[in-house]
Amino acid sequence: MCSSLLSLIQKVSRLVCEFAKHNNFSQPRSYGTGSLLRHFVPTLQPLLKALILSMDMITKSFQNNFQNQFKASRQIFHKTTGAKLFYGFFIGLPLIFIILKVYAGEGFTQLEFGFIPTWLLLFLLFGYPLVFTPVIQYFQLRKAFNSNPSAQEKQHYEISEKGVKIFGEGFSVELGWENIPRIELSKDFVLLFISKNCAYYLPKQFISSDEYKQLLAWKKLTNGSN
Repeated sequence: MCSSLLSLIQKVSRLVCEFAKHNNFSQPRSYGTGSLLRHFVPTLQPLLKALILSMDMITKSFQNNFQNQFKASRQIFHKTTGAKLFYGFFIGLPLIFIILKVYAGEGFTQLEFGFIPTWLLLFLLFGYPLVFTPVIQYFQLRKAFNSNPSAQEKQHYEISEKGVKIFGEGFSVELGWENIPRIELSKDFVLLFISKNCAYYLPKQFISSDEYKQLLAWKKLTNGSN
């Protein structure tokens, strides 16, 4: 709350300074009451409009890094249908296999498919989604992150009832709420999905519960108008 108030005060100060500079307030002038109103009302309108827009916008900035990129990628994946099928196959089926083995009173040393011990087969099935896949993804993302300067820059978010603007050094993306099918919370991020498997992310620590509710309200408003 304090940070939001401070941000609002800073915005108002900048707008007032720009307004004063534009109207040359340093020059002494003499106005009657009617003349004063006629002079200032039209010129105050842009200031008031900008002030209203600033009050009705959520602005956030954070320095991106590879740790954020990797964690966000993993958490985005875990929110997808593909992840449920992936873990269901590589973890669910082996668990069922183990239960059947125990129920039948069989051990885990005999050969499966005629050449691989049961225990080793289970180890590989569990290890693929829990160890091998994250390691491969880590190195792939590291390479992509290091080769993309924009991903390493400070990320700025401007969120309003019109949608989301994401920008930084060398890039700028504007999305209307109709282009964001869903918004979800993961362990560490607010995820703004732009497709089934792709999302922009904002660290959850920078979003208050009230701000998150406002995001959902803006999104719901757009859905209701379609």
